[in-house]
Amino acid sequence: MKVCSACSAVKAREGFSKKQWLQNSQRRRCKDCIASGGATPTSAPFGSAVDAAKQSMAQPNPSNGNPSHGVRETRGNDTAPTRAKDYGEDSKAELSKIAETDGQIGAIMRDFLAEINGLAPEQIPLNMIDSMFSNPNIQYGPARSTPDNTPKSCWICLEGSEESSESLRRDCACRGSAGWAHLSCLTQYAKSKSKAATDGNAVCAEALAAFVHPWAECNQCKQQYGNQLGKEIADSLCSFVDAYYAKKKYRFLLKLEAMNHKLCLVSKRADQSFDVWDDVDQIAHDMLGLVENVKMRDFHPGHYLMAEGNAYDQLATGLIYRCQRAKMYGKVDQTQKEKDLKQALKYFRKSRISYKKLSSKASKFESNVTAQDMNIDLVQSLLQGEGQLGVVDVGRLRDIYNHTVDASVGGKGESLYSIKSGIELASALMRCHETVEAERLLTKLLRMSDRVFGLDHDLSLRAHRELHKCQIRKVQIAGVDSGTSVFAVIKLKEDEETCLVCAASTVYDAQPTTRCAPQCQDSVRQRPHSTAG
Repeated sequence: MKVCSACSAVKAREGFSKKQWLQNSQRRRCKDCIASGGATPTSAPFGSAVDAAKQSMAQPNPSNGNPSHGVRETRGNDTAPTRAKDYGEDSKAELSKIAETDGQIGAIMRDFLAEINGLAPEQIPLNMIDSMFSNPNIQYGPARSTPDNTPKSCWICLEGSEESSESLRRDCACRGSAGWAHLSCLTQYAKSKSKAATDGNAVCAEALAAFVHPWAECNQCKQQYGNQLGKEIADSLCSFVDAYYAKKKYRFLLKLEAMNHKLCLVSKRADQSFDVWDDVDQIAHDMLGLVENVKMRDFHPGHYLMAEGNAYDQLATGLIYRCQRAKMYGKVDQTQKEKDLKQALKYFRKSRISYKKLSSKASKFESNVTAQDMNIDLVQSLLQGEGQLGVVDVGRLRDIYNHTVDASVGGKGESLYSIKSGIELASALMRCHETVEAERLLTKLLRMSDRVFGLDHDLSLRAHRELHKCQIRKVQIAGVDSGTSVFAVIKLKEDEETCLVCAASTVYDAQPTTRCAPQCQDSVRQRPHSTAG
């Protein structure tokens, strides 16, 4: 229910046109008022006098030639009696005072426009004043931005939280009041788009991309859904495929695409919680079963190789995370650890084979192959008892980041995958004590992610955390028997070779042999480079 600004009547959605329903409360008019020619009130200062001047001065005065601003001169009691009846005696007197001369009218209107637009009077062109008198539908003042306390509405059904029992959801890069929608509306919208994309007896690569696209990206900001909302939409996609395409011969292919999309979303959440890896394993095993069904039906290999590579990659990543979780809780079983690492190595190699087949047809998959080479080296080093990130691995991460930047739109590196790869490169640079380069890269990535996705996006929050760690200056001091060898730096001394550090209540002079390095406050988990997403 909303209020008409002309008749002050409270009416339902059917009483307004789509355009008027979206107007702010000062300019919203119902269908009845529009049909009867009801005026739209203005909230501008001197609104009644301005409207009276426009209506009473609509025609030029032929006896006075062609006055400036194209309006009829009105003096004293020359105002028609009907105008006095419409606007009252006070408005008539105010109108007579304002409209004493054409020059005064122009000056008043110019000051009025300057005030509401935040400009100086001399910055308002005269043709703007002329257009206000000649165009009855002109909107006074600048376009109003929606305040934060304005009720939000679903961009699909246009209903707000008051009109519907279902809550409004949003988890993309939209700002302000844009992008809010009901989950049921998003699902229905995506269903209609997917049905149109697969309207036929066969599907191609373009149709598969169009099939998943409305479920993966927001139609407003063109960025991916994330977190819990993204997972719920992905669950709806899988249920939709099972129900609507049950009798289609390509149902296994569509289900594989839906599961691959869900795997990418869930694996991103698994980076933040160990518990989610159980769901990742289940989805990946289900996908591999679907891959076998797709292969039996002689579909083009390009339709399933990407999903197959992602499934093996996430299975291997989950095994490595299990080893790290056991180490964190002090429950390391060396026999089980070696078994898991060998299985992870096997999965990474299978994933590399799938990506390699894709890279022979499209160069954009070269970064996936490079990532798997790095993961294979990482697992082999873990099996040998090393597990340290070396210079070669940093170089590969740099190659992956540069490749994703080149593959992004316009080569600007503003894609989700390129920013994520850049953050992983910066984290590796910090661990290799390349602090200055890491800080510069993270500052650039945080600014870019804020502009594209917003400060509350997962990538922006992750970049901010990494930048905060990078800006903390700490040193390791040898020979100090204080239970720890890591201290916060207070300042660098004048000789630029020693620095003043602090630990608890004791202040030490770090010797020139001290190696300065940014140390993370919490332990850094060694993790493989993800290729999903």
